[in-house]
Amino acid sequence: MQYPGRVSVVIPVYNGEQYVAQAIDSVLDQTYGDVELLVVNDGSTDRTMQVLSRYGDRIKVVSINNQGLSVARNVGILEASGEFIALLDDDDVWHPEKLSIQTSLMKQNPDWVVVCNERVKFQEEEEIRFEAIRCPVSHRSLSNYDILHRNPVHCSSALVRKSVWSRARLFVPHLGGAAEDTEMWARLTRYGKVMLCSPHLTHMRDHPANTTKTHAYRKRRLDSLEFMRETWSDDERAMKIVATNLRGSSVAFAYEAADRGEFSLASRHFFRAYCLNPKSIKWLVKSLACRLPVRFFQGTFSRMDPS
Repeated sequence: MQYPGRVSVVIPVYNGEQYVAQAIDSVLDQTYGDVELLVVNDGSTDRTMQVLSRYGDRIKVVSINNQGLSVARNVGILEASGEFIALLDDDDVWHPEKLSIQTSLMKQNPDWVVVCNERVKFQEEEEIRFEAIRCPVSHRSLSNYDILHRNPVHCSSALVRKSVWSRARLFVPHLGGAAEDTEMWARLTRYGKVMLCSPHLTHMRDHPANTTKTHAYRKRRLDSLEFMRETWSDDERAMKIVATNLRGSSVAFAYEAADRGEFSLASRHFFRAYCLNPKSIKWLVKSLACRLPVRFFQGTFSRMDPS
């Protein structure tokens, strides 16, 4: 059953004992009245469940075997009973007025399917300071090109009409992480307006464990970009943006592989960058250099602009 006006907040958590309470508290402190809080425990092996148990019936906990962030989000979305769904990472924090501001905008604009907001990063031990919200709130529409070029939508900032997910598929699990987010938000532009509003309503924690800094994330980003090449094959402009991003990511991944001594892997990704822009002969040269004995190309891998 779906309750009009209700916001279902989905927090996926895996081994989040250190920060998840702060995320939950920021939801419980919202000025908006009708909020359902779903925490999807993705097979945590630390003290996460002990932390969650302190909240009693103020939250609903759904436990699953560890299957990754995307599956955990999807489970929460399917369990949600609200008209709107808000996603929050287990280490991020909301401004107390986030849901009030966003739901008001969504109710005033029935053609909007997603509204997100500007966000600010904070360090692990930094005190969070919420800014006063000035009205009226400015906002602008995001096209699929805006999102594909430099995705300004972060999951923790988005409020989504649940009805749009009855028409569009959910998160694609094999992509994973921020790379998968870009695919999702760009895809939802096909079903209505995706809007960005001005206030800083989401505070993102910046710490060493952040998944966007890992080698595994960069590999998933490559997979995501390849997937988007197929998804947007009917849109020439979108294809060009995706190809540019894929070229840059391929070069970065190739350099990392070369740094680790994985020259065959580096060669393949330099060659992919060349195929995406045959005018850049330098990537073909580097691809071929990776096939030579190490003594022939020492010093070849100085960083270059992946254009």
